[in-house]
Amino acid sequence: MARDSAATDWLIAIRAPQLGARRLRAALSKHGDIATLRAVARRRQSGLPEVTESYLSQPDEAQLAADLAWLAESSHHLIHCKDDWFPAMLAQAKDAPAALFVVGDPAVLWQPQIAMVGSRKASPQGMQIAADFATELCRRGFTITSGMAVGIDASAHRAALAAGAATVAVLGTGPDLYYPAQHQELAQAIAAQGALVSEWPPGTKAHSGHFPARNRVISGLALGVLVVEASLRSGSLITARQAAEQGREVMAVPGPVYHAQSQGCHQLIREGAKLVANVQQVIEDVQPLAGRLAHELQRALDDENTSPVLESGQARPQVRHSQVHLSAAAKAAAESSTSNHAAGPDLSDLDADYLSLLQALGAGPLVVDDIVEATNLTPEAVSSMLLILELRGLVVCHGGANWSRHHEIVI
Repeated sequence: MARDSAATDWLIAIRAPQLGARRLRAALSKHGDIATLRAVARRRQSGLPEVTESYLSQPDEAQLAADLAWLAESSHHLIHCKDDWFPAMLAQAKDAPAALFVVGDPAVLWQPQIAMVGSRKASPQGMQIAADFATELCRRGFTITSGMAVGIDASAHRAALAAGAATVAVLGTGPDLYYPAQHQELAQAIAAQGALVSEWPPGTKAHSGHFPARNRVISGLALGVLVVEASLRSGSLITARQAAEQGREVMAVPGPVYHAQSQGCHQLIREGAKLVANVQQVIEDVQPLAGRLAHELQRALDDENTSPVLESGQARPQVRHSQVHLSAAAKAAAESSTSNHAAGPDLSDLDADYLSLLQALGAGPLVVDDIVEATNLTPEAVSSMLLILELRGLVVCHGGANWSRHHEIVI
């Protein structure tokens, strides 16, 4: 098997003992790139522990061959922190991983994400609330990110899949293992329609210490974290607090006062989390970060030095039309406010596709399928464009995912 040198170097570094994401990132900041790091390690000049330098110089060849074989399989990818297409939101998060193993479509990680987490022992009402929020958020153009645990996580993932949307599951195991085992079928569906993500290499089994670390990736990928049912000892509270440290919006759905699974949400609200009772409130809370994500995507798309190949050696997945359109109104999405809307809508920065969509809504309200037919845009593009336009106050979502143009807009 022919080896890609960069992929080989990264796989070796990820397996190196006593290295870890934080120390690896620091070493890369000092030495520049992964190839240079391995070179100075061979000379015992890296400043890393002796056992780390030894592995970087003489890795386990059998393990490396197995990792390369995994990476060579269809839809298997490795995205590292020096890659221009490492997810922008995660790259800016505290203690971000050095690399991610991905099964599925890595481009999904650039879509605007809402993390939904909650109790593993969720009530039927909590499961329904999670499903309802996830379904409507997907209709509004968001991707649902969670941890594939039983309870709220699984309910949110399944609702996203049922809505025909992408969803992201961040794992506490290697990308080739399913935890809990009962979610094997769910994991396969997520990989086919979205992405499974892990910072742990193939073959890594579940370990209690991995899950708090996994939670920081869930929150780091997302614009905000929505907690639906959580006890005072729930791991969801860890995710929420990590989100706050990362500068993400933290939101919680309130519940019955005497319900044990509501106490964690109530505590988060007392600590400053936003109380949300509907999807519109979620969208309003993450609006500024949505604009920031759009700006970062535009920067990446405009970078002429962006490499077209992933570390797997496979062609980089095409950036979805919906993602490209996230950037078209980035500045306005980031700066829009109610006061701006009062001065009258500004359409000068919208491209032809956005204007075509607004024109199609002249006969609204319309559902997404009708808009797709009228504009010849993809469903993914329409969903994302509607999200940006809603953030700017140019379109309105009605019950049943019907959309109309704001009454002040004239095309």
